[in-house]
Amino acid sequence: MPLRRTIKWAVMLIASVVILGGVVWWVGLAETLQALRESGPMAFIGVGLVSLAVLLLQGAAWSRLNRPIGHDIPYHTLVSATTVGLAVNIVTPSSYLGGEAVRVLYVARRTGLSLHELAGTVVLVKYVEALSFALLFALCTAATAIHFRGTLFSEPYLPVGVMIMVAAAVFCGICLLLWIALYREWMPLTVLIFRTRRWFSRSRLMRRLSQRTRDMEQQVHRVFNQEKATASGTFLILLLSHLTMFVRPAVFFGIGGATGLSFGELALIFVATQALLAAQVTPSGVGTLDGGMLLVFTLVDQTPTACMAYLLCLRFWDGVVIAIGLWLATQAGADLLEKPSRQVAANESRDEA
Repeated sequence: MPLRRTIKWAVMLIASVVILGGVVWWVGLAETLQALRESGPMAFIGVGLVSLAVLLLQGAAWSRLNRPIGHDIPYHTLVSATTVGLAVNIVTPSSYLGGEAVRVLYVARRTGLSLHELAGTVVLVKYVEALSFALLFALCTAATAIHFRGTLFSEPYLPVGVMIMVAAAVFCGICLLLWIALYREWMPLTVLIFRTRRWFSRSRLMRRLSQRTRDMEQQVHRVFNQEKATASGTFLILLLSHLTMFVRPAVFFGIGGATGLSFGELALIFVATQALLAAQVTPSGVGTLDGGMLLVFTLVDQTPTACMAYLLCLRFWDGVVIAIGLWLATQAGADLLEKPSRQVAANESRDEA
């Protein structure tokens, strides 16, 4: 199974490169290269610093939620785990879910802490992240609807306007249910596992999984409802990380010397980007994101080549995150393999003594 999954990911990456090359060729290779040269290296560096800030803020949020349960985990370990998880999210067709299990496993192998306790903090981080994201997403949707009310709800951009409004309504509805579930201390994962156990009544694995899931969700509710200051601080940190992503286009186009973007235009880019990435089917949304953003950038008076230059900048830093995440995962795997060897050597030295 791991080999099949690896082959599948490799095929997806190769296909994504081919699709991206085709989109660049369609927009115009020479024109895109010219737009990249005009943007300059400082625009790339600026976007890279913004991406780094997002990782650091997410690591800080996770670190804050570890304190109430007594986890003393080095901050750099949490940032490294967040990087590995993000790399998995980029490679797999999901920008929001997929790398959380890798984050938990990475920290568990580094620290020896309980998997279900670490999973509880990660789940709570995702819940609070979704709530903070929903707030900014709703505000940006409102700003977009007001700023582009004469354009988005008429032809030929009506499908874009409908997609944005539907995505906003669905996502905000899900987040409202999530907040109610946290406040009322519902445990949907525990209920799901309990019902699944009926089909595996003799399975010890399912019994252990049911117990650990219940412990994890109880931990999530305890921290959220009893540690108000911690949860509120985490909410603000994650909201700041979303705001950092919100200003990323302004950093690129501002440093690159292109026409500045207004708040309404930034709101449209943010909402459209998140809506497209929520339904991506290729790594980094290659193809779907490009097509949607090329349409969106015509509304903000930016050329297709400028849009393509910005998207290539994002893909460049996605590639950097994937490379760093792969290196960190490899290092963790190597350390895990070396531990038995070091233990054997220590035992032999003790026996000789």
